This record gives sequence, C-alpha cells and structure tokens, in this order.
Amino acid sequence: MKKFFVLICIVLVGFFAFNAISGDDDSGLIDTSFGVFTGTLKSLGGIKVSDNATHILELKDGSVVYVYSDIYDLDLEKYIGKDVEIYGQVTEATDKGKDVINITSIHILEEDESETEEIKEQLYSDQDVGFSWEIMSDWEIDHGDNNVAFILPLKDEESSLANDYISVIVYYNPNGYDLTGWLTDFTSEVDSQGADESVIGAESVSALKLTSQLGDSVSYYVMRSDGEVYEFTHYNYDATNRTYYRNLFNQSLATFKLIPLGDGYGATDLETTDEEEDVEEDDIDNDEENYDDIVSAIGENIGELAPEDATLGGTWYTTRIEFAEPNYAYAEYEDGHDMRRILMIYVTDPGFDAEVIAYFEPGDLTTWGLVSGNDEAIGLPKTVVTVEDGQVGSTVEVMEGYRYFESYPYEFSMQYPSSWYYSGGSGHYGFTEDIDSAEAVGLDILSESIDEHDGTSIELANGKKAFSVSEDGKYGIYVERDESSCFYVEGDVGYEEIVVNMAGSID
Repeated sequence: MKKFFVLICIVLVGFFAFNAISGDDDSGLIDTSFGVFTGTLKSLGGIKVSDNATHILELKDGSVVYVYSDIYDLDLEKYIGKDVEIYGQVTEATDKGKDVINITSIHILEEDESETEEIKEQLYSDQDVGFSWEIMSDWEIDHGDNNVAFILPLKDEESSLANDYISVIVYYNPNGYDLTGWLTDFTSEVDSQGADESVIGAESVSALKLTSQLGDSVSYYVMRSDGEVYEFTHYNYDATNRTYYRNLFNQSLATFKLIPLGDGYGATDLETTDEEEDVEEDDIDNDEENYDDIVSAIGENIGELAPEDATLGGTWYTTRIEFAEPNYAYAEYEDGHDMRRILMIYVTDPGFDAEVIAYFEPGDLTTWGLVSGNDEAIGLPKTVVTVEDGQVGSTVEVMEGYRYFESYPYEFSMQYPSSWYYSGGSGHYGFTEDIDSAEAVGLDILSESIDEHDGTSIELANGKKAFSVSEDGKYGIYVERDESSCFYVEGDVGYEEIVVNMAGSID
C-alpha cells in the first residue's frame, strides 16, 4: 500500500512539473523551456522587440535570438561583441512576439586560434591587370589573363545557392572610342543609353554604371589613359541578402585605384596607422561625463582641423559631433554661410590631439558627401552630441549600420541605413540602396492624426504611439507626430526590420 501511495505521488508531481514547464495550450500561458546557446552578444541599440529583450545573440548560422538578464549587466565591455555560451529560460513567442531568453548563466568563450582564423581587411594589388582595392581575407581569388574574380563567402553556410562573386575584366579599345562610344559598341544602343554617369574609387574616377533589369548584377566601367576599359561587376545569386553583398562590392569600389601595369598580384593585410597603434584603450574617453571636455577641445581646435578657411572672414564653430568607438569623432561645423564635416581620430591623454582622415561637404543624395579621405567609421554605432554655445546639448544614440538624419523643414530626426541614399520634398522622403535604384523605404508626413488610421499596435524604441499595417507585399508603420499629423514609414515586407528601426528612431 505504501509503495502504491509513493508511486501515485511521483506520477502527480511529474504531471504538475511537466505542465509548469511546458504549459497547457488551453491555459493561454506562454510556453517556457530552458536551453543552451552559443553566439556573439550584441546590443539591440534601443530597438524594442519585446517587453524584456535588451540584446541579441547572433548564432553561427547568421540567425539571432533575443536575450536579457536579471542577473548580469550585458552592456559590460567583457560581454558585448564577445563569443559567449549562455544558459537560460526561453519564453516562446506568442503570435505577435519573438522568442526571448532570460540569461541565468553566461560564459565567455576563449577563441581557439587553431580553429578560428581571423577575417582581416586586405589590400589587393594586381599589376597584371592594373588596379588595387581593399577586400576581405576570406574572399577567394580566381586570377586569369586580363581578368580576376573574387568569390564571396556565403552569408548563410547552409544555403544551396551559388556564391555571389565580383569580376574585374579589362577590355581593349582598338577603335579609340571614348567611354560612352565604347560602351555603345560593346553592348547595345539601348543598354548604353540606359547607363548612368557615376564616379568610383579613392580618386573619384569617372565611370558609367549599368544595372540589369532584375537588379541581380550591376557593372561599372572606367577607362585608363591608354584607352583600355575596366569592367567591375557584382553578380548576385542570393537575392535575400543582396543588400549585404552589394555593400561589400560598394566598399571595395570606394577604395579602387588604377595602378601602373607590371607583373604579379596578391593581397596583404592592411596595417594600422601609427596613430591607431599609439591609441590604447585607456586613452579613450567616450563616457558621457567626459563629452564636455572633448567637445570643448574639438571646438577650440576646429579652425586648425578644418582643411579650408571660413568664408568672408568668418570663424568656424562646431554644431554637432558624432562619437564612434574606439576613438572616432565626426565634427560638423559652419561659419554662418557654409557647412562642412570632418572625421578624425583623436586622443585625450596626455592632451587632446587629432588627425583628420576624411572631409565632407553637404550631399544631394546623402546627408554628407565624401570629398576626400576614407570614411572608415561609417556604419559604426555612434553617439550624436549637439553643441550649443560650445557646450554639450542633447545626445542621441545611433544604431550600428545606421546614419543620423535631421529634417530642418519638418523639425524631426531619424536614422537610416548608413550605405543608403535619400531624396525628399513636399512631405516625402525616399530612401534607396543605390544612388539610382528604386525606393526601398519611404517616409511621408501625413496631415492626419494617427487615430484616423487602423492597424496593429506596435511598441517602438522611441516610445511613440504606432500602428503597423501589412498588405500587398508592403509593410508600414504609422507613428504619432502631433494632434493633427503623423509619420508613415513603408517598404517591401523584406525591409520590415529596417522599417521598424527607422520608425523607432524618429524623434
């Protein structure tokens, strides 16, 4: 009898324990379980995807899980950007949510140098073909006569698609045509008339650009002084990750140079500058409490840092500074007539010192157009600090991979992907992946209260009232502005995450 009673108790305890963990489909509770995950910990940058999630764990297959912790400060430097193994309680998604893990244990993984090869930036120099540019060390190089191909690694290792690749081919020009004439003869009259004028490379070489009808390939053509024509083409097979691969192509194009012809080719790791080597982590003062000192120092030295004198006998003064780790600062400044921008590497110990590495002027299709130098901090997370009478005003955190944008006519600011372009007018701003591609995401200012629109209530990082709508392959979000107007951000469903990020950054 006693054995039977014990058996019944075990069964009942097991039953209740099982239901406590797995939940009952009819109970309306969210299912929970426990699991172990390994990946790279990153901040959400203020984007709100659930009531609790503060960070993401990027797994090796490229997917992400959302995490938070009641025990650990996940913003500590020892965790952010590091490979970690976590254990915690998984709250499974409802129909409108996302899986979230409450981390109860976290372990920093030591990098196994024997198994993990660091991916580095490299300078590829090819005297056989006559050009150089920057690539990544995990690109496969296939060299031929007057041509070279760069096979890009799959973003999704499980993908069955062919690898994207970039080809560089040199063509002879025996008839001595100019670039437009050669392209007309090489392709067809229709194709050549559809070519767009452009500039590429570190030295702003004039180019013609052709994009296929499906957008799966884009080509740039430039001509050497001896008449030979270079074709740079990106062929895309993974349409889902086209933006990712196209950005890799564009980043290499931005560093392209024609070099003297000779013999040999190869890639070497890019060496850090002496200034970067001298900057130790302890020298970097990017904490908010120290912004006043840095902002003041940049303001006092902006006249010497600026590559040109102020106009009409005026004086340059700073209006906004963007800080990016480890020690980058973009300084925007004006003299009452003209506005300019520089990117610098700075140190604060033993005293303030800086080297300007890029110079910008106001752009037509981006907030700022690069005039000279290398915009090597583009896409990094930033803290935007407004400068008022030489002192710190307001601060805004800019997400990784995004750029700060401010509309003076409509008095709002937002963030958009750093590699994108924009145009605007009459209450509409359009954002595109390429300078001449179709609009990817649009923002409209509507003369209607947000309450006049229906949709699913959504929580945004900025805390503004918002409704999402999805139909006909489009995803949009209405965001409150004031009592009589609202914002509407919309893009194809494939841009849903970007739409959410942009809408959530409106201020």
